[in-house]
Amino acid sequence: MTFFQRINNFYFWFFVAFIVWMFFLDGNDVLNQMRMRQTLEELQAEKEYYTKQIDLLETKKAQINDAKSLEKIAREKYLMTKEGEDVYVVE
Repeated sequence: MTFFQRINNFYFWFFVAFIVWMFFLDGNDVLNQMRMRQTLEELQAEKEYYTKQIDLLETKKAQINDAKSLEKIAREKYLMTKEGEDVYVVE
């Protein structure tokens, strides 16, 4: 078969039309899939970030449950004092 005979083949043109349809015209074309994959990677990174943040908050929450730790956090972070105490902030 010569090249010209292969080009005039119905199956060749059907295959070309199918490839064009799948790569450019379909709802799940290549560009759309690349965008969705990028969005998926961004969302997975965001999920990982928020999971780490939740773990940090849970450890802080566990620390607050202890009365001494709660008092320490209140004094250091929020500068709270007992009656009659003077607070000096040194930076």
